[in-house]
Amino acid sequence: MTTMTTPPRARARPAAPIALIAMVPALVIAFVLGPPRLAGDRALGERGGMEAAFRPALVDYWRSRDPGQPPAVQRLVDYWFRWHLIKIGIAALMLIVLVALTVMLWRAFLRTDRRGAGRTAALVSAGVALPIAALFALVVLDANINTTAVPFPALFPFLVDGAAPDPVLAGVLEQARAQLTGSHLTGGYTPPALDDMVGEFARYHTVLAVVAAGTMVAFAGLAVVLWRRFARAARADRRTRGVLGWFGAVAVVAAVLTAVFVVANVTVALDPAPDLLALLNGSGDF
Repeated sequence: MTTMTTPPRARARPAAPIALIAMVPALVIAFVLGPPRLAGDRALGERGGMEAAFRPALVDYWRSRDPGQPPAVQRLVDYWFRWHLIKIGIAALMLIVLVALTVMLWRAFLRTDRRGAGRTAALVSAGVALPIAALFALVVLDANINTTAVPFPALFPFLVDGAAPDPVLAGVLEQARAQLTGSHLTGGYTPPALDDMVGEFARYHTVLAVVAAGTMVAFAGLAVVLWRRFARAARADRRTRGVLGWFGAVAVVAAVLTAVFVVANVTVALDPAPDLLALLNGSGDF
């Protein structure tokens, strides 16, 4: 009697990790090259296009007594909104990919034979680098969410970065600096453009604080979950406890740093003039 034996099934190829790894460079390229091609208004996407458009638009806004943003400024605000909305989508997808890869790698690490020292070292190295990359992707995502919510202040660096301002813009910037220091008040009059700049700058940092606070709560919650699992893990299972302890520590540090960032942005939101002045002096940042 002949018996039929089923041949051993071929080992499945790790298609999911390979696909995710391939997505990382593709998303980086999309993040850099996508917005200028997808946001519309190709002239603004060219090198120096935003700077060339925003500087004269702000001069006209400054000279106007109309409190509403003129069409030239609104065009740039709308473009910058679309630009960063595209970046939100790409950064969110990048974050998902990096988190998924991190989870896969650490699960593979927990299953790896202890005798496979070389493979274990490779998994640990990648498992440490990927969470750092994911944190960076989260920072980029939060920054783009904030800029999409309040685009106008994100245009201010175009006033001082790059080529030196022409004499007309230099005069406007000098007036703005004088107004912000309170050293020059022409009959108590403040240009509507400056009121808008200060108000939007404060709103920018308010939204940034709110977004960062949400991130801080998420990190704190993750830290609690991880440390509880660490406490419940068997003491003999050193690998699992090591992984949980590592991620728990990262979550705690991230929550603390984010809390500091929240406080800093609340401080700026409550008194925006000094930081806006520093930005217009070319010594400040967001």
